[in-house]
Amino acid sequence: TTPGSYDEVVYCTLCSKEVSRDTIPIPANGHDDTGDYVEENRTDPDCTTPGGYDMVLYCKTCGDELDRQHTDLPANGHDYTNDPVIENPTAPDCVSPSTYELVLYCKVCGAELSRETVTDAPALGHDYSSHVWAWDSDYERATATFTCARCGEVLVLTAKLADGTLTVSTNAENVSTYLATVTLDGQDYTSRRVVHGPYRCGMCDFYDLHKNAPVYGWLIAFIHNFVHMAALIGRAT
Repeated sequence: TTPGSYDEVVYCTLCSKEVSRDTIPIPANGHDDTGDYVEENRTDPDCTTPGGYDMVLYCKTCGDELDRQHTDLPANGHDYTNDPVIENPTAPDCVSPSTYELVLYCKVCGAELSRETVTDAPALGHDYSSHVWAWDSDYERATATFTCARCGEVLVLTAKLADGTLTVSTNAENVSTYLATVTLDGQDYTSRRVVHGPYRCGMCDFYDLHKNAPVYGWLIAFIHNFVHMAALIGRAT
């Protein structure tokens, strides 16, 4: 790139003194671009990031850079040829099915490519194999409490009541039978309660309405029957 020069000098042939001096310029040679391009700054692409490289030409004589050309390399994209793997398996319970996830990872970089939830088995459903009945004190309402044997879930159902049936026993004590029914999962569950009611005399219209008659009804019956017996004895005499 830099020109050269030289001096043409004339000397006296007798005394050798310099007579004249002329500077003669020499033009620069110019770069030698006959060399080969060399590759520099190469970045290989991966699954998602593009790469690239430079091709550079240097002067064969002085080494100056004469040309640089950049080439882009596109991203390779993910490799989907891996087999999916099973992750996060769950066992079924009363309300939730068993599931697992099928996950596909890139064979090259390991990135997650897809995730699918698969239902393996249905929910088990509650196991209401045991239940407890509860009646109100007036027998106008009954409930059945079911407890799941697996998870402990509690389900309380209000029963449908049938009409009480009134019968008369040999000791003239009223007996009422109450029936309550609930239906769960297509199956009927029934509770039967037999209640001994107030004393009713078989010889007259006497009827004890006291709620506690079943507790001491025998005493009421004894006293009332004694009155009838005393009357009969009095008539006999």
